[in-house]
Amino acid sequence: MTQPNLDPSAPFRHALIDVHSNYRSQRLTHEAPDELVSDAVTPKVLRPHLVRSGFFLTLFLFTWALLFLVSFFALAANAANAFNGGSGDTPFTGLVYLVLFLQLLVVAAWIVALCLPIREPIAEYGLLIEGRAPASAVAYAWIVNTIRARQSPFSTDFAKVQGFPVLLLANRREEGFVIVRPVGNDLYLGWSMWRSRSTFVLIGHIFRDMFSGMGGKGLDGEVRAAATRALRELIHSVTREGVQAAILQPPVPEDAARAQIDQLRDLSAHPTGYVAGHPTTQAYYPPQQQTQQVRPPYQQPPQG
Repeated sequence: MTQPNLDPSAPFRHALIDVHSNYRSQRLTHEAPDELVSDAVTPKVLRPHLVRSGFFLTLFLFTWALLFLVSFFALAANAANAFNGGSGDTPFTGLVYLVLFLQLLVVAAWIVALCLPIREPIAEYGLLIEGRAPASAVAYAWIVNTIRARQSPFSTDFAKVQGFPVLLLANRREEGFVIVRPVGNDLYLGWSMWRSRSTFVLIGHIFRDMFSGMGGKGLDGEVRAAATRALRELIHSVTREGVQAAILQPPVPEDAARAQIDQLRDLSAHPTGYVAGHPTTQAYYPPQQQTQQVRPPYQQPPQG
């Protein structure tokens, strides 16, 4: 009588199922709308743009007042020079041109600042696992395998930042970031999610929201918010699996996991532009074809 081949990862998969089931059981009731998820322009979102524009407006008014004073003294000096029978420009004339040049620089810098995106935080999560720093490579490897098996439609990238492995996800202007890093003998796993918009884009979204209800039901914003919520839940889900991998140590070869991290490119040394917007290279992993459904690692049937 032959003994069946038991899957060594079966206990870990059952533990993951329990973790996800416990999370879902805590989300059975409705919640108040999260205004940070929607891309609608709110006073909280508008505030940093107003602060930045207020700074440049203050500089512009200061240079304008300085130009007025310098011009006044220049006119007075030229009048005195003409009364005394002198000719030529006074030193104040050069100062007038200098202040005008500074004023043009302020305006140019203001226009450039209006084109630069400002990060709008959406959500974040972090957990410190005591005494599990040696499991960092295995935890990140499990996150990588899980996100690949999920066949997510979002843009995905794997890289290192300052030597720590990270997972980057993006959905248009919304971006997410998962990091696994040792902190002494402990292990930290966390994620953050944000949206990046420039002031010009924000002004366009203000008019879009103003007229979104005209000629329709205005459901486009709800669909965009649903995609943002899906990205947030996906990031939190794979992070939960990474936490369990750090605690329970699944049957993942540690040498292979560390070799995988060593092969990641370092964004600190070779920036790709991903964090500021969308990936500029094809280094990310596109979604797999749906011809053959691939289950997440914890849902794979045990090998018999």
